[in-house]
Amino acid sequence: MTARSTILRLGKCTVCVSSADEDLLFSLEKLFVPGGGAAETSMRQSVAALDLDNPQIAFAACPGAAPHEPVGLDKLTAPVQMDLPLAVLLVTELAFRHHGDCLWIDAAVLVSPTKSSVLLAGASMSGKTTLSTALVALRNWKIVSEDISFLDLSTGEVVSFICPLSLRQGTKERLMKVGVRGGLDIPLLSDEWLFNREMFYGAALKLPITYSLLLRQVDPESPGPVSLRELMASQMLQSLLPISNAVRLPQSMPALSGVLSASSNYLLEGGNIADRVQAVESLAGTGCDVS
Repeated sequence: MTARSTILRLGKCTVCVSSADEDLLFSLEKLFVPGGGAAETSMRQSVAALDLDNPQIAFAACPGAAPHEPVGLDKLTAPVQMDLPLAVLLVTELAFRHHGDCLWIDAAVLVSPTKSSVLLAGASMSGKTTLSTALVALRNWKIVSEDISFLDLSTGEVVSFICPLSLRQGTKERLMKVGVRGGLDIPLLSDEWLFNREMFYGAALKLPITYSLLLRQVDPESPGPVSLRELMASQMLQSLLPISNAVRLPQSMPALSGVLSASSNYLLEGGNIADRVQAVESLAGTGCDVS
């Protein structure tokens, strides 16, 4: 069977994916934004190539791009059984590696209908994806980036990074119990991946960020009361260091400190999905415009 290629756009990176598995490529095209061909590719900072039939990741940097080291698949044992979850992982991981010149944070960044910007930071399982999905579906918020957010310090922007949302088992059902319908009426691919382009802001977001929230993990069966406590910028900075590359990226510590100093910072603990949506809305239901 003859291999076919497709071009996907993720943040500042264009990924050219090839495979002889037409169904796999078709699913990827449903989960990512297609690239605009050679003209658009030449304008982007970096280009990545991924052959899913022989998954050795190679980089081809465009002029002016920061140098990147090749990504080895040493944790994968041959022969690799390629499926959609692994293909999505490889595409996103490859694109992540092409943002090595950015400050990244384990966080989602969203924009409210009143144009307030909110950063939702937290370790894995803290509820970033669940809360982001609820804010989009219940309150018509838009996602700039989700799960990992990239701050381009050279442009003073949060990179627009559009990729599918990974919903853990049971998350869709919990969302629908609190009235979330819009955006969830499309089937999840492989019972996990949610993608609806209308959920996304679709453009880079100029700093500063209006509100920064640190999410603490909750037990969905026994979440306890919701609590929203203001933090000093220095406290938020210390909390974000373990879930970012700020220590390793030159000049990023002063930049991140400046972002947090310009933001109102809070710790969000406890609460079910509806409680957390209400807490965020109480802060950012109205606010300053983003440019």
